[in-house]
Amino acid sequence: INAEYMGGHFFLLREFGVRPKVAWQLDVFGHSSGQTALLSDAGFTSLFFSRVDAGDVRERLRSQRLEFVWRPKTATKRDAFVFSHLTYCLLYTSDAADDLLCVDLRGRRTTKKK
Repeated sequence: INAEYMGGHFFLLREFGVRPKVAWQLDVFGHSSGQTALLSDAGFTSLFFSRVDAGDVRERLRSQRLEFVWRPKTATKRDAFVFSHLTYCLLYTSDAADDLLCVDLRGRRTTKKK
């Protein structure tokens, strides 16, 4: 996975002069501490993600803890962490080329114009 991250970083740096620091895991199933260690090692400082247990999302919404510092258990460096944000939308999809659809915990569909 790190080879893929580094290859992508090299391409973006060569072609556009930028190195990404923010990751967005759009539609993954499962999240691991190991993934956070890989992101940190690859130079990412922030992560946006969704698709976690609905009970966890409800509790984080209630306690206002959608943002947190994720320190991987497998970290070998003290500064290995990723600032993380759990989106309240369980699903992002595009109904039309110009709209973004969000389905939240209550099954509400919110359409936002791009």
